[in-house]
Amino acid sequence: MRKEGKALQSRGKWDGVALQPPEYLHMTLQRLDLYRDQLSQEQWSALCVKMSDVAKRHSPFSVDFRVPEVRGEAAEALGSESSEWQKLVDDIRAGLADAGLGSSLTDPPFGPHYTFAYCSKDTDSDADKRLQHTIDEVCVPQSMQVKTLYLVAVNQYPEEGVFRFTKLHGWPLGL
Repeated sequence: MRKEGKALQSRGKWDGVALQPPEYLHMTLQRLDLYRDQLSQEQWSALCVKMSDVAKRHSPFSVDFRVPEVRGEAAEALGSESSEWQKLVDDIRAGLADAGLGSSLTDPPFGPHYTFAYCSKDTDSDADKRLQHTIDEVCVPQSMQVKTLYLVAVNQYPEEGVFRFTKLHGWPLGL
């Protein structure tokens, strides 16, 4: 994906479009509407125990993605739905609820996807079409391994059009 980002950038300046840095490409399995400092030590411990239990019950799996599509405010690559994905999302949601965080759950993701680029300002439909045409020329379908769950703190930088995150804790799947 790093190579594709460079190829896209070499095809011209994309005013209002910011490529997500490769080290921050990710799939969101579940968002929580809270910050780490809002959790007591007891809640943090419960969350860690429940997510460890969830991770142990699931084996690593792959998600296959189509070429990114310009969709509204981002260029996103949509992945294939699978029973592994859905079971993991459901189990994470149940585990977080069991840890007492059910009221902080946001809606589940609409499916496996990653965001290749974000818009940092409005673009017109002609610019979107040119961007899609170039994406179609330089990008190929990708595959991502889901082998570790990470709890992350996300920082948004709207003026740059990117999200960056800090890993707070990780749980390998199947161990």
